[in-house]
Amino acid sequence: MQIIQLITILLFFLFIQPLQSQIVNRNDDQIDFITNTCIGYISPDSIQSYMQALEDFETRFTLADNRREVAEWIKNKLMSFDYDYMHNDVQVRLDSFELEMEWPWGSGNITTTWQYNVELTLKGHTYPERVYILGAHHDAINWDNPMVNAPGADDNGSGVAAVLEIARVLAKFHYIPESTIRFVTFSAEELGLIGAYHYAKNAHESETNIVMMLNSDMISNCPVGEDEWIVQLHTYPNSQHVTDLAKEITTRFTELDFVETDRYSNATDSYPFFDFGYPAIFFHENIFSPNYHSGQDLVVNTNKHYAAEIIRIPLGMLIKENKYGFPVKTMDFNTLNEASKAFPNPFDKKATISFTVEKPAHVHISIFNAEGTMVEVVDQAFFQTGQHAITWDSKDNNPGLYFCRILTNTSEQFITLIKQH
Repeated sequence: MQIIQLITILLFFLFIQPLQSQIVNRNDDQIDFITNTCIGYISPDSIQSYMQALEDFETRFTLADNRREVAEWIKNKLMSFDYDYMHNDVQVRLDSFELEMEWPWGSGNITTTWQYNVELTLKGHTYPERVYILGAHHDAINWDNPMVNAPGADDNGSGVAAVLEIARVLAKFHYIPESTIRFVTFSAEELGLIGAYHYAKNAHESETNIVMMLNSDMISNCPVGEDEWIVQLHTYPNSQHVTDLAKEITTRFTELDFVETDRYSNATDSYPFFDFGYPAIFFHENIFSPNYHSGQDLVVNTNKHYAAEIIRIPLGMLIKENKYGFPVKTMDFNTLNEASKAFPNPFDKKATISFTVEKPAHVHISIFNAEGTMVEVVDQAFFQTGQHAITWDSKDNNPGLYFCRILTNTSEQFITLIKQH
């Protein structure tokens, strides 16, 4: 009996474990494929356009009269991205709170205002109770005359641009996260991280399970060449796993070097989340802007390409954590056949699907979207043994993630397809 058990255990380690390892690696390859595709959608021009629109408000000071107008612009921009495929699992709202404070400081004058965080929520399909926060602050300051002139292109139009661009890219890809993702821009950061503290405190009191908070603040000042591009990863004591993931994504999916530091970790919106026990990280430019808190913090003094490279990091982290971007119960990546493929992939309108039939069989070939809904039957016919190819004309289907299922009475295969236009 003992000999039989020993043989069984040896067989397990010799055959089963290598098989499981291959499955994991294959799944990782699929996630890498999706990550590379999504980060390829990041547009420096889009990033610059967001920053310019925010600069055009002339001031985004916390106490200026246009503070709600700024928040509404961000809300409307988030709503403009095509999240119709999420149906009722997407919400955009203003998170309003009352702020009472002395202004100007030392004057004895107490000012009471309503402040507005902005939040877009994408509900997770499998673990909706797990929450990822992608954040940045949208207020700005210029100590000379903040009520009139606080353009804040780098600080922190660039961080808001990160939130908006990642929201745009995931919508374009029709990404459905495994866990809930919230895109949040905070008010009143410059006056003491007030909007972030309000949000983190409410999350703590409601026992919200925030898995990690990814914060971007000042990510567009870079006057040096690409071979000298570095991102600062500002870390927190409770967040080593988040830091490790950021390092991995930076190394594998960007052209950036990184430095790990905690120099400014307590001076930005990720700190209140850490303060309430949530894991967090803060992305920051490596060369501190000389236009900080001045009227010269303008888009013309920023580097949209450098900002785009940094934005790859939180986007890659979200995909790595939230997997394929479709409800996993509808597909099984373990059935992927390496002999089956599509080309070109990504594609614009048509993709040629190549597959192998091991023995003569009736084959049913269909296309599913990211929600797991069949959108078209491409072919259903009897195929002889050997290699075959068919063409899928995607017609009016939206850009995003699709899957081709090749089904016989004895096998089922899936091929990942990416439509980009």
